[in-house]
Amino acid sequence: MDRFDLEEALSSLYNMSDDIDIVLHSYMDSKVRLTEDDLANMLIGVKALHNARYQKMWEIFEELIETGVIKSCKK
Repeated sequence: MDRFDLEEALSSLYNMSDDIDIVLHSYMDSKVRLTEDDLANMLIGVKALHNARYQKMWEIFEELIETGVIKSCKK
């Protein structure tokens, strides 16, 4: 892994914004109306995806520190 993998993982965290836009569209503008359960399930899914993306980013970051690609700031 290299810093580009970390940059990609960090960028993927921004996908949450797109995910929220889709949920908002489905809730407010779609011709097919969501039920409360549908909305809750979509939000639970967005949260789970965000947590998975964050976990992947953190694992890459830790590996890059362990391998010395990124230096830790120790005083």
